[in-house]
Amino acid sequence: MRKYILFFLFLAFLVNRTCAETLSDSITIPEITVTANLFEGKLLKVTGGIAVLSLEQLKSQQLISLSNQLNTIPGVYMHEGTYTTNRIVIRGMGSRTPYSTNRIKAYLNDIPLTDGNGVSTLENIDGTSIGRLEVIKGPSSALFGSGLGGTLNLTTLQPDHTIEMETMLGNYSTRMLKLKSSYQKNDFAMSVSVNQINSNGYRENNKLKKYSALFTGYGLVGKSRISLTALYSNINAQIPSSITEEMFLNSPKSAAPNWFQAKGYEQSERFIVGTTLNSRLFNTVSNKATFFGGFSNSFERRPFNDLSDLSKTVGFRNQLKFQFTKAEAILGTEVFFENYLWQTQKDEILINRINENRKYGNLFGMMNFHPIEQLVVTGGININLLNYAYSNEISETEKYTYPIIVSPRVGLNYEFSKSVTSYASLGHGFSAPSLEETLMPNGNKNPNLKPEQGYQYELGFRVTALQNRFYLDLSNYIIQLNNLLLTKRISEENFFGANAGKTNHKGIEIQAFYEVLNSNSFP
Repeated sequence: MRKYILFFLFLAFLVNRTCAETLSDSITIPEITVTANLFEGKLLKVTGGIAVLSLEQLKSQQLISLSNQLNTIPGVYMHEGTYTTNRIVIRGMGSRTPYSTNRIKAYLNDIPLTDGNGVSTLENIDGTSIGRLEVIKGPSSALFGSGLGGTLNLTTLQPDHTIEMETMLGNYSTRMLKLKSSYQKNDFAMSVSVNQINSNGYRENNKLKKYSALFTGYGLVGKSRISLTALYSNINAQIPSSITEEMFLNSPKSAAPNWFQAKGYEQSERFIVGTTLNSRLFNTVSNKATFFGGFSNSFERRPFNDLSDLSKTVGFRNQLKFQFTKAEAILGTEVFFENYLWQTQKDEILINRINENRKYGNLFGMMNFHPIEQLVVTGGININLLNYAYSNEISETEKYTYPIIVSPRVGLNYEFSKSVTSYASLGHGFSAPSLEETLMPNGNKNPNLKPEQGYQYELGFRVTALQNRFYLDLSNYIIQLNNLLLTKRISEENFFGANAGKTNHKGIEIQAFYEVLNSNSFP
């Protein structure tokens, strides 16, 4: 078998070389363009660690979730317990959160997918509607505020003029059905898609029913472009939960006994909507304003108690861009308001009810400077402010305000040739404690808990060759964290957060790929 594989690879290489020699330059692969650093530019000249997944890369794997695609990126790992229990880790950030993704921000068409607790939810995203995914690795507060681990930027597919139906069948009665209709004419376009996923799951108590609908559209009015994105999802999923090592080795399909007995499940309904106005004010000045809002209503049946929560959010994000001869600059702000109401009860007896209002805001500025053609120098700063009012059944309303946090970022990229560049960066990031981490077992707040903060130092280089068919990205980084947040668990249902000193995250990442075949004449 090994001989056949080697022979096939050798034959593919010969075909590829022949095609490269006989076909015109019109099939040369274009350079990868990125927008995650707020400026559109070539990935080769970005001053930091950024990874891009194109539409072709996203479609190369099944799209019920994005775990397979994200796990192809060095330094990024998406743990998937079930279709609705995921955790994304970037360079070790987020690994201490057991059942969700925090310390990592996420956006869909400039609409935040991260709530006031710092938890990013991607489970309600229809992966088949994503056309591009960009990942900023490491502290990125100078760009997007509170994101110690990094930022995920998701962009939906551009509407065209088609009607599509897509279906998929898998093991354990897994079924997906998607219907999509798109319309595009002149300066107007819109797309509507609905998606249904059902699965019995591999384990006991593991069934899933998920429905989602996505609307995207845009129109041109004068020198402005108005776009709208709306996403709705309804999920009903059983929870098999965690099992012991002995059970995993002997009966891996089993659910945790207490969750199986309680028939644990979660039901959630989410809706987000956002509209963006992109305007050209002058020849060298443009503005991008996004207004967003949404709600989330969920219920979780657990062995020790039942959890109900309701979240309502509204916010605004604005980016004012300037273009100069040898530089481009951006000034922006993001304001986020959330009302979060949740309660726990056991056998219809109320245990606790908590109401929290969070207000989050940041001002940011960034500039790319090109003193010479081969050199790009980046400087940025973000000023963050977070405060909240908190009340529960047994105490009066209390207000907390974290100190203003200033997050700088500097970076540079030097082009040795058209195909070889080197980059270095220094960035600061932070992540505020979640509501669960700030609560003591008796339900009172811990006012002494501090946000995690850290600096990232990064050095790397990128290489493209063979008509951009070969790509190499090598980076070396260290992240120094202060006020590390750990979870102290008293029992299964009682835990709280605590600051636990310092830690260093060190790593070397290598990403390389070579496109073997790229010929319009190849069948």
